[in-house]
Amino acid sequence: DYGQALLIEATSKNSILDNVIFEYGDMFMIYIIPMVQIQGANVKISNAIFRKSRDMALSLIDSNSVIENCIFEDNIMTALSIEGGQMKIKNSQFKNNSVGVEIRNNSKVIFENNYFINNRAPLFIGLPNEINFDESNKLLDNDLNGILIFSQSFLEDTVVVLPKINWPYLILDNVLSIEQGTLIINSGVVIKGQMHNGDPLIHIYKDGNLIINGTENEPVIITSFNDDNILGDTNNNGLLTQPAKNDWSNIFIQGNANLKWLKLRYGSDKPLIPDTPANILQSNVSIE
Repeated sequence: DYGQALLIEATSKNSILDNVIFEYGDMFMIYIIPMVQIQGANVKISNAIFRKSRDMALSLIDSNSVIENCIFEDNIMTALSIEGGQMKIKNSQFKNNSVGVEIRNNSKVIFENNYFINNRAPLFIGLPNEINFDESNKLLDNDLNGILIFSQSFLEDTVVVLPKINWPYLILDNVLSIEQGTLIINSGVVIKGQMHNGDPLIHIYKDGNLIINGTENEPVIITSFNDDNILGDTNNNGLLTQPAKNDWSNIFIQGNANLKWLKLRYGSDKPLIPDTPANILQSNVSIE
């Protein structure tokens, strides 16, 4: 019901937020602002509660901070937004938010022993970002039990790496486009997608590159959003939906691609489409 509760800027040194509760903030007249914003400062945040914000509970911009033993709950939009910097988030809970954590702008984030419970989307990331999200983190009863990648088109000579995590990456209602630069998908990665206006799931333009580094024991798998047999019930609806042919469209390649140990499940009749002037090397690519 108030505007911004707290703003910490780069001039702040050795700031600590401990045993504090922030709630009901971040709306001032028609403007949407974070309830708490930390910009260019490094802050240790522990034993804090951020709840019931109307838009964004906590925003960190170019901050190398630590969040530990905190609770983010009942925030109408985004609980935690990270743009740039290096963050560690551990032993914290994200409950009943629209978005648990949103990550943008070349951020590096380590997650350790966190719980994401009953959110719409536990994690919402842009690329390139570097995240470490190991099996100590739990996703429980979220609408989307995975890491949602938002629509993005790369126009610069950027290298984007998708590392293996214990949850699927989700490309829903958008296209991951590489106009220039390189997309590298590491072994063991699972991507789940769905059909969106017949658009490609991944589009590699003529100046773009796609490298898929699957192995025999850990292939890269691209499958349907409804495929519960791969990394569990991502859409959290039990047996209500079943995977089927044409659940997602294709990977459309006009540039360069090197594909190793790739499984394509429940895509269109032609889930891998080369187009002039594509240059594709592939080995052990299977269509199911």
